[in-house]
Amino acid sequence: MRPLSPALFGTVLVLAALSAPAPATAVGGCNTVSPALGQTVTCTYPSSGISLAVPTGATSMSATVLGAGGGGGGALNNGRGGVGAEGASVEALMDVTGLATITVQVGAGGSLGLATPTSGGAGQSSRLTSGSDDLVLAAGGGGGASAGICEDGAPGSSASGSTTLLARTVSAAISPVGGSAGGQGAVGSSLGVAGSIGSEGLITLSFSGLSSSPTSQPATTRHFTWQGQVSGTKSADLVDGTWQNTPTSQEWSRPGAFLLGWATDANFPVDRAHEALRAPSMVWSMGAA
Repeated sequence: MRPLSPALFGTVLVLAALSAPAPATAVGGCNTVSPALGQTVTCTYPSSGISLAVPTGATSMSATVLGAGGGGGGALNNGRGGVGAEGASVEALMDVTGLATITVQVGAGGSLGLATPTSGGAGQSSRLTSGSDDLVLAAGGGGGASAGICEDGAPGSSASGSTTLLARTVSAAISPVGGSAGGQGAVGSSLGVAGSIGSEGLITLSFSGLSSSPTSQPATTRHFTWQGQVSGTKSADLVDGTWQNTPTSQEWSRPGAFLLGWATDANFPVDRAHEALRAPSMVWSMGAA
């Protein structure tokens, strides 16, 4: 046998150990203001003007934004106050490349209509903004109308949802219903009855992209041994993340033979190395696993 040229060298794989991200912190109605990639952020009312840090490496944000429901209308004797309308629902995928923060505002439910009687208040919008630009907006539902004696109040007007700053909208599903529920209208008595408050809005979101902070892993030490009939035995304990040159045919051989290369698998198909001798144009690589 004759040696392959140039001599083959093995390597030890690199395993980088990096620090894990710090625990996230909850603020106001949001479960965290420093989310990691893939972590779900949930914000309930009251959440107004809360700033969420866009994680390093984030390129997109998926969000579900629900507007608040309108309040139910009040009613007099034998009247029925109008039901508050549901808030709008917006599901959106946004491009967040280059953004540092996202500001959250979750809408409050519409006020109840009084027994005097009065109509219910409209639910507030829920929205995500960046600076002065709206990213996602889900409007609140309208309040139910009041009802006089033996009257029925009209239900609240339907909400509308929209996504603005279209350059950052990848896709969106918008519905004037499906957000937070509207309040129930009153069924009046002789003294008058107030309606109920609309349900509060809700925002959930998560970021996706390329992680720059993978989970840390401990360094691993591996034991390697080389044996030759003439040269004896050589061994080394090598740590992942380092490089090691394996012995060459001039340094390590057996009588009457030449070293073709090193392999970390005892079942390596040696016949392939022999084929390389018969077809010099073929290149075979035997690297450490």
